[in-house]
Amino acid sequence: MRTVQLNDTVTVLFEGRTPEGEIFDQASADRPLVFSVGDERIMPAFNAAVLGMREGESKTFTLAPDEAFGPHLSELVQTVPRSRFPGEVAVGAVVAMHLERDGARHKMPAQVIAVDEETVTVDFNHPLAGRPLTYRVTVQRIAPGAAD
Repeated sequence: MRTVQLNDTVTVLFEGRTPEGEIFDQASADRPLVFSVGDERIMPAFNAAVLGMREGESKTFTLAPDEAFGPHLSELVQTVPRSRFPGEVAVGAVVAMHLERDGARHKMPAQVIAVDEETVTVDFNHPLAGRPLTYRVTVQRIAPGAAD
């Protein structure tokens, strides 16, 4: 029976969970994930985890923060004047803000993590940064890559 090889197109079902058991992403039978193994849009460690799997096989694996969304960087947490927010702003809200990076100004999403009368603290890290993530994956279909 064929196993998943680099450049194969695979159809998978998966469930991604945080350490607390919360599902943060999933692909179900009615909306499976289809991708070419080695595709740079898929986390390299996720690609590597499906290599060698067979159709119908399931596997559970955990990705370290560096293999998933990276470490949580304290320099990406910033406190700004409350006056930069004209309306109401609440903890947990995601806001678009400008961030200086590599000498250029980028518009980036940031999550509000604290609010007081004079300041708002925002976090530009990905919400899953710094967290190990556990995936349960089932390979539904394997289509040979172009080199096969």
